[in-house]
Amino acid sequence: MEDIEKTNFDDVDGTIRECYDVSKIKLCYIINNEEFYPKLNLPTRSGTDEDFKSLKQVFTKLGFKVENYKNFKKDEICSNLRELSERKELKDVSILVCIILTHGADGIIYGIDGPIELDRIFGYFKGDKCRKLIGKPKVFLFQACRGEKFDKGVVADGFFQTSLEKIPVEADFLIGYSTVAGYFSWRNGRNGSWYIQALCRELERSAQSMELIQLLVNVNNYVATNYFSMTKNDKTDAMVQIPSFVCMLRKPLWLVDKN
Repeated sequence: MEDIEKTNFDDVDGTIRECYDVSKIKLCYIINNEEFYPKLNLPTRSGTDEDFKSLKQVFTKLGFKVENYKNFKKDEICSNLRELSERKELKDVSILVCIILTHGADGIIYGIDGPIELDRIFGYFKGDKCRKLIGKPKVFLFQACRGEKFDKGVVADGFFQTSLEKIPVEADFLIGYSTVAGYFSWRNGRNGSWYIQALCRELERSAQSMELIQLLVNVNNYVATNYFSMTKNDKTDAMVQIPSFVCMLRKPLWLVDKN
């Protein structure tokens, strides 16, 4: 089978000039889970309200409409996200940012009563299911553990624009995680989580002057080099963390209008 490649660079060197259009409604949807059913044996997520306050403040300042929900059961998470993906108003939304603060493990997050597979969440918003967001950026950010391993750290020495008639159903997603697969995600009971606080710091400082991918790289670096655990327990003390993200965006993404 012959592959046909269509290219339409704005410049001869292939430099990307066009970015996503975020001039219409910008929606930030936050689910904040703090208390969980006793049967799950999951601790209260102390400090998560600080994360929520920081997120609401910075995204409101960036011109987003913020919707927030707290202590959702797994069915409520699924039904609300499905309802969100079917809203008629999405035709006027230029970017969706969905942030979920909760417990988790590799490939799942928790409602207050049980787990949900992440693939189920993403499925509501893929191009074959959510047609009103086709071609628009969909950013998912998760503050949740992805396993139970701890990172001890190591000591160091010293796009292009196309004219394709179809867009892949998996396109235009950016998925950010507070840690890498298999690892614990740290949160301070008073000040909030390392990842969300670093993210809000970087958004406050750089969203006007920096494209989102580079901004998230800076978040990775800040978390990796400015935090370590202090638990007075040899098994968990002096641990570090590195966030991660998966990018299926097709264009540069600014959280402020650059077109």
